[in-house]
Amino acid sequence: MSRSTYVAIILAISILLIGCSDNPDTESLNNGPNTEATEDLMVRSDVIRSAVSKVNTKTIVEADPSNWLSTGRTYDEQRHSPLDQISDKNISELGLAWSWETN
Repeated sequence: MSRSTYVAIILAISILLIGCSDNPDTESLNNGPNTEATEDLMVRSDVIRSAVSKVNTKTIVEADPSNWLSTGRTYDEQRHSPLDQISDKNISELGLAWSWETN
């Protein structure tokens, strides 16, 4: 496996572990100075925790084909999209839809 694959796996595991916590420890964030960066971190943590908590075995198995909830889309790692809106005729029209700054 490539280094980027390992990084992606570690990131996914970290996100899953954050979402598994019933009582997230945000005390260390609440005791520090109330800065914009701290507030942003708390909001991002809440967003990630909320998104991850909705993913379970049932949601992966019954997922809409357009919504990849696992690395390979399905439990058998099919890695093929059944969607057909992208073709060799319109591929040049694709562009960046969103990004998330991690620094």
